[in-house]
Amino acid sequence: MAWAHVTEKSEEGEPLTSAEQEILEKLQEHIGEEGKKQLTYESQLRYVRGYAFEAKNGGKEKWLEVAKAEADKTIKWRKEFDVNHLEVKSVPKWDIWEKSWPTAVCGTDTHGHPIIVESFKEFNLKELMGNFKAEDIHIYQARNMEGVQRRKALVSKKLDRLVYKHVYIMDCSGMTMDVLKARAQVQAIFHVAQYYYPESLWKLFIVNSPLVFRMIWQASQPFIHPITKAKIKVLSGKGLKELAAGGIPESQIPPSLGGTWKPDPEFEAEIQRQVAELSQEYQSLEASTTPLPSDSA
Repeated sequence: MAWAHVTEKSEEGEPLTSAEQEILEKLQEHIGEEGKKQLTYESQLRYVRGYAFEAKNGGKEKWLEVAKAEADKTIKWRKEFDVNHLEVKSVPKWDIWEKSWPTAVCGTDTHGHPIIVESFKEFNLKELMGNFKAEDIHIYQARNMEGVQRRKALVSKKLDRLVYKHVYIMDCSGMTMDVLKARAQVQAIFHVAQYYYPESLWKLFIVNSPLVFRMIWQASQPFIHPITKAKIKVLSGKGLKELAAGGIPESQIPPSLGGTWKPDPEFEAEIQRQVAELSQEYQSLEASTTPLPSDSA
């Protein structure tokens, strides 16, 4: 991947403040070595920084309390569903999921944040509703998110600085009132990122927004946290000029949205190599925990 367009430092790459360092150390002590197997350093840092706003009303004690509680929930969830190996485990109906809610990860913005692109015109909401209960969707979206985390880690390595956030472009062309029928499933999809991958979103750009989206957006705004709301930009049309002003050049946008981005073979090969290593690790673990057949009498 060419990195000439990455001209700005990522916010998350800034050194920790003394308060952040203090909360991080206490969080690490709380989760212990077993917890660290589920939450990487970058993930731990997201829980520290993602809940720093709690200190405004409750001081450091409240900040640490919430960070610990939310990290505990995620660790328990990751252990229960073996999220560390989700990318390589067999997941029922995964082929249907990919057709129902396709997700693409393209280039990066000028800070190095990977760009997730999803489009309503490519979604199949009937298939989504017919095959997936809202309470089961977390596994499918988590598999997507684990892939995104892997890309962030590789970008961090390439740039030699920490990158743990992403840009999300939602193309709303093709959105109809059917989205309200699939509201439970759609909410479940966004719930995963909000609760299990906090402090991951850098910016969310809504493009090609039809009237139905603007109606939903108007009704939803009062319920969106101010911190999240500040990250959301609703653009007119494809919004290429606004995206460029927001640090996303056309070279990093897929052709479906008017850009010229193409996958970088070297970067993708490294991702595939890492996934292959994870698959080998998972197979070894499975083999070591599979009981040997008993001798027949």
